[in-house]
Amino acid sequence: MTARYAVCPEVAWEVDDRGPDLIAAAVVLPDGELQVLLGSGGAIWVEATSATEAFTADEMADRVGATAQDQRVSVRAFLEELTALGLLVASQ
Repeated sequence: MTARYAVCPEVAWEVDDRGPDLIAAAVVLPDGELQVLLGSGGAIWVEATSATEAFTADEMADRVGATAQDQRVSVRAFLEELTALGLLVASQ
């Protein structure tokens, strides 16, 4: 079964898109370590936080335009990393 991801309710986050590069920052409250997400990581975070329902890694890869298989694998690995950090929650 494919995991579905959603942003954890305990996460506070902010996105700064005013400069030339998108920057996203997220932290698990009350005392998690701040995670700064740049480039494609920031873009994936923006898509994750704008999702109206839980999404799969393949759905996220489609949202960010990851067409090559190695890009799709990278998106999947990044979502798993965000889950390990407590920023996303995975369910079946």
